[in-house]
Amino acid sequence: MFETESCYSTQFLGKKKRFDKNISYLSEYRFKSKCRKYIVRVEHLSVGLVAIKYCDSKDLNSKNAYKKIFNDNDGGKVIASCIKIMHDLWKTDNGINFGFYAVPRDIDLDSISPKRKKSLNDINYLERYIRTRFHIYEHAMINLFPPSSFWHIQDYKNCIYILLNKNTKSPTIKLKKIVDFLLEFHDIIFEPTIEIENATKKRGDEMRIG
Repeated sequence: MFETESCYSTQFLGKKKRFDKNISYLSEYRFKSKCRKYIVRVEHLSVGLVAIKYCDSKDLNSKNAYKKIFNDNDGGKVIASCIKIMHDLWKTDNGINFGFYAVPRDIDLDSISPKRKKSLNDINYLERYIRTRFHIYEHAMINLFPPSSFWHIQDYKNCIYILLNKNTKSPTIKLKKIVDFLLEFHDIIFEPTIEIENATKKRGDEMRIG
């Protein structure tokens, strides 16, 4: 479903330096799907983390740009196109760390079928519905960024997913810096499901954290 060979052709638009404590610089890409044009923003955060965002180019300046979910029947190909960018960045920097915020899905009752509305009464179904993006991205990350190269660190409650490179020196310190960064700049209390110390003892094992 998320094979990087099956994706749209992307175009690099350039890199912009940022002079703030949050983002060091950002790069932009674009690609055209069968229904719309997408912009992909790659934010190189000052904490040494690369965040990937994408949206319809028409929504780029909207506060809800990254919340929308489209029913274009090409979601897998759109996500694969963004992952291909991540793979290319990894090829050029084998120490890169990735992170993303899987924006929780809004409950729009007007657009939900009667059958699905009834299912929302099930708390487990409701949790899955709200965190649709998180589950999709989790599946893609686990399959395409192997645990032999990255620690997969999740915070399901806050919909945060971190790919911490196993080439990272002092990974425990790096993770602590990421936790502090998210609290300071995004007011998010990042709560990974397991301490990184438990994983460093098994460096090189096929292991997923979370």
